[in-house]
Amino acid sequence: MSSQAASPRQWRYRTWALVFAGGVLVGLAGSELIRTPRAEAQIPDPAVQRRSTFREALETNRLLKDMLDVLRNGTLKVRVVEEDKPAKPRAKKPVVKP
Repeated sequence: MSSQAASPRQWRYRTWALVFAGGVLVGLAGSELIRTPRAEAQIPDPAVQRRSTFREALETNRLLKDMLDVLRNGTLKVRVVEEDKPAKPRAKKPVVKP
């Protein structure tokens, strides 16, 4: 094996190549640490929304049917309260102009 010493010019190129490679690696690693998180929107499922709305409409219809049955066939206890007397209209105050 022959061992030749590298010339100063070769060392300079190797040094710059290593500095460049190290800079690239540091830059890549740093960009992973600094990178802002992506916004991942939750896309609503229209089928689930329709099913939910449909179930709510069925529940509302059931409650309305129960109310109508009570009003048509049931006995209601009613308490009569005296009606409020209508308020007297206020007289307008005259506007005095200086």
